[in-house]
Amino acid sequence: MVERVAEVERFAGAPTGRFTAGATWIHFCANERLWGVVLFGEPSRFDAEQMIRSFAVQIAPPVPRHQSFVDARALGHIDDVTFAVLHQFARENLHRTAQKVQRLALVLPAGIPGAVVAGFYNALGAPFPVELFGGAPDALAWLGEAEVASEIAQAVGEARGLPPLVGTLRALLGECPATPDLSRVCRHLGVSRRTLERRLHAAGTSFSRELSSVRMELARRRLASTDDPVTTLALDLGFSSSQHFSRQFRQATGHSPTEWREKMRPPDETRRK
Repeated sequence: MVERVAEVERFAGAPTGRFTAGATWIHFCANERLWGVVLFGEPSRFDAEQMIRSFAVQIAPPVPRHQSFVDARALGHIDDVTFAVLHQFARENLHRTAQKVQRLALVLPAGIPGAVVAGFYNALGAPFPVELFGGAPDALAWLGEAEVASEIAQAVGEARGLPPLVGTLRALLGECPATPDLSRVCRHLGVSRRTLERRLHAAGTSFSRELSSVRMELARRRLASTDDPVTTLALDLGFSSSQHFSRQFRQATGHSPTEWREKMRPPDETRRK
């Protein structure tokens, strides 16, 4: 994505390489092969009504068949009214969508929001393959579009008010949270280490702070969506021990890892290994 367009009408006129966004979502056309949406926060009915105006562009007659990517990792609570608005649009346009979408990669949030999102597609009875993922890199790789991950991260960062550098940095750190390669990160961003430090400082953050934030976010997701032992999870994310991880996690969330896992799990959720 190289350009954000505020009006859906402008997006509809030339969507390729563009995205449009609302307060809790972005909708993009990375290229003719890939369309997608990223959801975050707590969408309202107004957000849903905005979204469906943009979604209609994706299934319009001029659009060629393509793959679809939905990333709901950062989705919070979604109320019944918002869910109903989106579900009604999807149900009423299921035939048109089937003509356009070849397959869909769905990145689920943890806990109850993940059960809601998965239930949305189960109830819809999608007439194309839907594959579930825990992270965007794996989902995009399945679609053969791994190279657009950083562009999507930049677009989401811009929509959420983050400097593009910070959004891209978070995406890169999410790929290798245990052993981040600062030299590789700087090469990817096209900056020197000193320049990176200076620009992060100007944005009110730092490399270590962003790494800690990414690790905590990944930890919350894995605790809610897997039965991985805390020690395994801690080492996978780059902590020196489970005790170190537990201290950092409690400072960040106010809960121990075990308490968070129990809090976020729906009672009847099937554990994903």
